[in-house]
Amino acid sequence: MCPRSRRAVLGSFALAVGGLAGCTAQSPRAEPAPQQVENCPEQEVPVKWPDELTSESAGEFVAEFDAAYVEEHELDFEPRTRLDGLEHGSSAQDVEPEEAGYVVEVIGNARMFEPVFVIGAEPVDDADGLVHDVAEIGDEDLRTFVASAVDEKRDETVSPRERVDRYVAELETFPEVGTIRIFQTERLFFDVDSEVVTLTATANNHHAERDWEAFYYVDENVLRRSQFPAMASEGEVVACRET
Repeated sequence: MCPRSRRAVLGSFALAVGGLAGCTAQSPRAEPAPQQVENCPEQEVPVKWPDELTSESAGEFVAEFDAAYVEEHELDFEPRTRLDGLEHGSSAQDVEPEEAGYVVEVIGNARMFEPVFVIGAEPVDDADGLVHDVAEIGDEDLRTFVASAVDEKRDETVSPRERVDRYVAELETFPEVGTIRIFQTERLFFDVDSEVVTLTATANNHHAERDWEAFYYVDENVLRRSQFPAMASEGEVVACRET
């Protein structure tokens, strides 16, 4: 073999290094794709995906969905009287990018009202309002209650709760009452055998309260719910769009 010059050796080394560098160059990293879900669950809660999924729109969308989802699936509340009510809502606390979407932390609160309805009647010397004839009370039980108080004071917590609606509806026919609300005491005056009896009705506050926290993963195709932030992207599919 013929001896190689120093220049030839250096040239060969440069080519080798250049070839090696070309072999180790990395391709650009592919962007994560939205999750694909087959057989989407039946949508019991109305879902309207944002037109554009951003950090802000993801938080708003998930908070609105969570409030409706919890009411449908987790709050066992059926109002039994017209005074009963439910106040609830959810809010997004944190939104973080993950995969092709976002993980949204939400907290929620619900208050379920079942007021105790108390009526009272007693004779008074003077009335500071319009005096009605006791016969104007259409509900027989309520009329008997007022008439029986002509001699002594009476109080009653109205039960069963089915009677509450009857009494509330009857009292609201009197223009002085309007709409009976929680924390308010309504007062009416009645003539009973030429004696004045005052009737009071109060819906006292009584409620149960519940707080919760949940974590959602949302992208263009799927909405998942979990109790754990690390599991959000693998949580239960609560809504999706078939592709």
